[in-house]
Amino acid sequence: MLKRLLAFCAYLAFTLSMLHAIPAYLEQADELTLVDKNAESFSLLVAALPDATTGPERAEIYWRLSMDSLLDAGNRSAAGTVSGESLRALYKEGESYADQAIAQDPDNPMGYYVKACNLGMWAQSSPRPLLTALSKADSMRSLLVKAAQVDPQVAGPWAVLAQLYEKVPGWPFSFGNATWAVSLGRKALTGTTTELADRAEREVPLDYSTELASHLTKRGWSSEKRAHEQANQARLFNSTSDPVEKYFYFEGIVEIPPMSDREEAVQLCRFVLSQLDGLSSLTLRQTADLKNAREALAALGEKVAMR
Repeated sequence: MLKRLLAFCAYLAFTLSMLHAIPAYLEQADELTLVDKNAESFSLLVAALPDATTGPERAEIYWRLSMDSLLDAGNRSAAGTVSGESLRALYKEGESYADQAIAQDPDNPMGYYVKACNLGMWAQSSPRPLLTALSKADSMRSLLVKAAQVDPQVAGPWAVLAQLYEKVPGWPFSFGNATWAVSLGRKALTGTTTELADRAEREVPLDYSTELASHLTKRGWSSEKRAHEQANQARLFNSTSDPVEKYFYFEGIVEIPPMSDREEAVQLCRFVLSQLDGLSSLTLRQTADLKNAREALAALGEKVAMR
């Protein structure tokens, strides 16, 4: 049930807070991560750590170490070179780096965010992944909410929260809610666009579109219901004081296309395909994005041209 969610966490290294200037070595580490050179990025960050003189500087290194560790473990697992307790130990190591980031700078949202991602992947790699992942959902949610509270403009926590609300069961078993997942997914896309304002070379992660498509498919509203419910969601957004919970109703205050949830889901997946199908080579993340978009379209009964 949570397999798609937890795999999604592993491809979110690129949801960085880019609203302020960062040192050149961090820029270099980020660029290495973007092209799947996580081990090289990790080594660069470890070498830089002794010269980091402040807590915030060390936190910027530690959360990146956590994310590189997470991504490297995921890639090695996909390649079949690590599994079982060895894989779980790698995710625990990533979680420990995230704890260091939080300790060094509690006001940096990325420490909470990458800890949630490592926790989710640790659960997914357990002998009973579905039950273990569900048992960790509340802990993941708490970490992601904390990240969103610290800096609402960082999109990653909203994106993973949306996945949690889509994938976990609803009341009385858990907190799942497909309608809230749609609003949170739209918030993630909008937040990413805001983050990119000062650093245009960064692209909006394509999996945000695919994941929003998944939320919309789960909800399944008609175009008429979307239009009817938007005013109610706007009212709830404006009347909710909690800075995170109000975004459960974010759809009420943004423009949405005049179509059904299914039609928009198809449109979003087609957009992802249009961005990737013409590329001569793909990164691991782009390969996953392409696969997910094709699978989502097939599930919706749409014909998909193969690459």
